[in-house]
Amino acid sequence: MKKINLNLLLVILISFLLEMPTAYAVNLKTPIKKDKQLLIFEATSQTIFQGRKETNPMQEFLMLAKWQQTYAASEFYFKSNTIWRVVRVRKINHYNNKLPAQPNDAVIGSSYYNAQQLLMDSIAKNDSIELYPMPNGRYKIPHFFNKLPKQCIVYYHNFVWYYTPIQFKQLPTVITP
Repeated sequence: MKKINLNLLLVILISFLLEMPTAYAVNLKTPIKKDKQLLIFEATSQTIFQGRKETNPMQEFLMLAKWQQTYAASEFYFKSNTIWRVVRVRKINHYNNKLPAQPNDAVIGSSYYNAQQLLMDSIAKNDSIELYPMPNGRYKIPHFFNKLPKQCIVYYHNFVWYYTPIQFKQLPTVITP
């Protein structure tokens, strides 16, 4: 019978109890694969200056994509150069409406649509989804961060990390009062 490392067993047990799948998945040999089935059909970025000279400009990102996997991912992250952000996922309904259905429904960009918040396990094959990297926050950067392309969406499923490279359309800069 093989000896089981008690520390590893403890980490796995705690991660399951806390529902944190990455706690037991991150090791030095974490599999990383390029995903060719997540189709990004719109990716925009926009710089926002928040009125006062002493504030730093904010960089907003938004991606609209078609989920073509038969499974749901358990976590989504965004990498842009040195940024690592958690991603909010919403399901898109009625893409290409002429006006936003509600204020802030289309975060940035020229696309307007209705969207509803989803739990990660409720994403189904062929769903159109909005991927919005949440600003700020301090999220643990994984050890494989430098192996990823400069700009990409990263998601986790079944002990494997998948990534999709992204090219952004830069929207005009916004200056708020």
